[in-house]
This record gives sequence, C-alpha cells and structure tokens, in this order.
Amino acid sequence: MIRMDLNSKEYEIMKVMWDSDRPMLVSEIVTKTKNVSDGSVHKIINKLEQRGFIEVVGRVRVVKSPGRLYAPTLSLTEYMATLTREVYRFNNRTLDLKELLTYIIKKDKNKNIEYLKSVEEFLNECQNVIKEKENE
Repeated sequence: MIRMDLNSKEYEIMKVMWDSDRPMLVSEIVTKTKNVSDGSVHKIINKLEQRGFIEVVGRVRVVKSPGRLYAPTLSLTEYMATLTREVYRFNNRTLDLKELLTYIIKKDKNKNIEYLKSVEEFLNECQNVIKEKENE
C-alpha cells in the first residue's frame, strides 16, 4: 500500500501530472512546476516512483538520449479518498461521510449547488444499484 502523505513539492509535481492528459517527460514536468528547483524535480520523481505514486509507461528519444515517460498510478480523486480514509483510521474514527460533505459544502459557498447536485446524482445511482440487487 502506498503511504499517502505527500509534502508540498511532491504534491506540486503530482498535481502537474494529474492535470496532464498524457504521460510526461521529466523535462516537461520541470517547465510546469513553479516552487520546485529543476535539480530537485529529478530527485522527487525518483522518490515518487519508489513510493508507487508514478510509474514509467514508456521511453522516447529526446535529442540524443533516451527519456522516460511517467504517469500517475492513481488519480487525484483516488489519492484524496485514500488520504481521507487514512486520516480517519489513524485517529481511530469511522469516516462520517455526512460530516465530511457538510463541511465541504459549508466551506465552499460558491459551489454549494454543484456539490449538492453531485451528491444527489450519486445517491440516485446508489438507489438504482440497491433496487437492481433487490430484484435479482
């Protein structure tokens, strides 16, 4: 299992990769990071690969040397969900989804309607799955 805690520089690199629609070269990651020095990016990429956050998904020729293409092994949503579960488990608490959603909705007043619609859609999908199971 991947240890979920990322420091700010690791998170910035992961965010660049999550925001990309394709695997990336280290040189591309370097150009898109703001708060991480060029030299540190290589070290952090290696650390993220060792920890299982990213993986090499291909190789390409860059000028005269080979380059590796990196991609995340989990999505931002998967990362956040797993991190949330770990925090609750670490504190010996059961994840209270209602409490979590209430906090999110109250904190971000501009997106209340969007969040509520998403929750409503999710609950409707869950109800449909339950009904299907009952009819089997």
